[in-house]
Amino acid sequence: MKYPLVPLVNDLTFPLLFFWLCLPFALLLILMIIWLQLLLNEEEENQNETSSTEIQEEMQPSGSVGKLRPKPAYLSSKPKSQK
Repeated sequence: MKYPLVPLVNDLTFPLLFFWLCLPFALLLILMIIWLQLLLNEEEENQNETSSTEIQEEMQPSGSVGKLRPKPAYLSSKPKSQK
């Protein structure tokens, strides 16, 4: 017996096989779209936050010396001399 008695793909089984074979790819596509939308929303929020803080910094009076603090050592551009 070379061939099976009942063919795997016929008019009745094709829609079912097509559905089950395409379902994982469709789910992956939907998940990728949702993930990319979340990433884009996070990026837009970060840009909005930085632009709003820049605007707030520009609106603050420049004469407030009490609010200025020295830079921490790890942010300093000059490395400490090692002895």
